[in-house]
Amino acid sequence: MTILRTSKRKSHRWATAALLVAVSLMACRGKGSGQPEYIDELAVLSSGPDGLKVWFALHDAAERPTYGAGQPTLEVFPRECTAFGLSCSRGETPLFQVERSVAIADFRWSKVGVGAFERDVLLFAFPRISTSQFTSEAPKSVEIVVALTSAQGQRIETSKTSTVGR
Repeated sequence: MTILRTSKRKSHRWATAALLVAVSLMACRGKGSGQPEYIDELAVLSSGPDGLKVWFALHDAAERPTYGAGQPTLEVFPRECTAFGLSCSRGETPLFQVERSVAIADFRWSKVGVGAFERDVLLFAFPRISTSQFTSEAPKSVEIVVALTSAQGQRIETSKTSTVGR
């Protein structure tokens, strides 16, 4: 009986150790440890008839997902187009802007995409933006500009065009 108890305890220890290693590896999930070099993805999604959801993902110099503490700013500009939409440009005055402090803990792993395009992304999501927060009536098309100024003073920026809830 003593031999069986000892082997059960040893196998239990090995199982516990294997579980701890697996959890540790899952927690890392390939995140980069470097400073953010660029905004890899900027997603702008319609949220109801009058809103937008915006999130972004950062990558380091080795092209791995990474966190970024600092000051992200989000600005929403109107897209002004000529007749028949032959040429469009960003308006000069933002309809909406927000800046906030972001800590590493504000980034979350999430699954995005569908089917073969589904992937894990380390992202920061801004709260929902309602068109009622805009300084003037919402146009059909807007340009979203997201910039992150890191704690070290580095600024990275990207933009994306989107329609508003229609």
